[in-house]
Amino acid sequence: MTFGRRAMRFMLVGLAMAAPAFAQTPIPDPVRKAGADVIEGFRAGDLAAVEARFGQDIKAVLTHDRFVESEADFAQQRGKLVRCDEPTASIRSDLTVVEYSCQYDKGDKVLRLVWNADVQLVGYFYLPPKLPPVALPATVREESVTTGATGWPLPGTFLMPTSKPKPPVVVFIQGSGPNDRDETIGPNKPLADVARGLAAQGIASLRYDKRTNAQRQRFLAELKNWTIDDEIVDDAVAALVLVSARPDIGRVFIIGHSEGAWLAPRIAASAGRKGVKVAGVVMLAGNLTPLADLIVTQYEFAAGLPVPRATQATVDDMKVRREHVRTLIEKGAVAGADASLLLDMPASAWLDLGRYDPAAALLADPKLPALLTFGGRDFQVPIQEKALWATRLGKRPDTTLVEFPTLNHLLIEGAGPMSADEYVVPGHVSQALIDRVGGWIVKRSGPP
Repeated sequence: MTFGRRAMRFMLVGLAMAAPAFAQTPIPDPVRKAGADVIEGFRAGDLAAVEARFGQDIKAVLTHDRFVESEADFAQQRGKLVRCDEPTASIRSDLTVVEYSCQYDKGDKVLRLVWNADVQLVGYFYLPPKLPPVALPATVREESVTTGATGWPLPGTFLMPTSKPKPPVVVFIQGSGPNDRDETIGPNKPLADVARGLAAQGIASLRYDKRTNAQRQRFLAELKNWTIDDEIVDDAVAALVLVSARPDIGRVFIIGHSEGAWLAPRIAASAGRKGVKVAGVVMLAGNLTPLADLIVTQYEFAAGLPVPRATQATVDDMKVRREHVRTLIEKGAVAGADASLLLDMPASAWLDLGRYDPAAALLADPKLPALLTFGGRDFQVPIQEKALWATRLGKRPDTTLVEFPTLNHLLIEGAGPMSADEYVVPGHVSQALIDRVGGWIVKRSGPP
């Protein structure tokens, strides 16, 4: 699970925004001008001009002294700003995210500026240059496809290995938030990495942009009381139906990450009612703790960092909102609840989440193979979740739980204290994880 569908409003320097990138959009003139002023302020060493653009959210946690001190530290690392290229922009909820590729005395960096609707700066980040993507093997064909539930067309990418007939195929289900098909977070694209790594092992795949990414405005306008079926499950089932109808593929699997992992058993059951036999589910960094509780844990972690990423007041507010969610689920009532809930999700969605138990869904289908993986450096779905799953699943047949001690929530290896700071560091998904997943799928990929 990410920090949620809306970004934390008090971003500090260096903290990755958890919400993945949207499609590129033209830069509004006021934002372009404000960005130019900030760039010139950094270039000229006029920090007062930059600070004058700060919104209240960032001012609440980034004091003047801390801002000056941080910039002095960064200046030693990167040198003086020389120039920045033409920026690109994307929209995330009510935020405009603008990125500049900039040249400094000591190397290149990506400068990301985050603006609210009032053209106030609510976050800025220095990001490393992006890594090139994992190379696509010559024996793999890439196809552009359209999937999605009826009336909701979603663009996707199908990878088809040509080295063997009827390869197994996986459908990827992303984590929470309006993710693109690659689950882009900062400079990293974990689902693209896994898809290409599995393609090299002869495993086909389909990944697609979520409905809240590809058709976000329509989704928000038309579906006021949406459920998780509207947001995720219906489109996932449509993707499974699409790939299962292809005559050139073999057995069908689901790979879910974070919230996608949590929902994988539910999606498999829904697909079965549509005539699709799912041969197994791979659940990467899936939680068992209810989402509202997990959110509070994440904010408590953010508040406890050496440089806090959340205030205690925010944590307390999240706890109050969690109690609203618990009461809503307990009473099963919708009316009047929306205004006080978490993550900008309507009461209908929280009621849907409250009725779903992923462990019970797995136990209800003991013939469905399941591989669950957990990262030892994952602060969003902590390693303690593995023990919770083990207790609930007991001796369920063909169920494997695997821990990767060095992996974070993006499935990327790291060392040292856990922090969202590493989300802005370019990296690729662990090859050890890809090999484990690929071997598990191949082993269960006999004739359909």
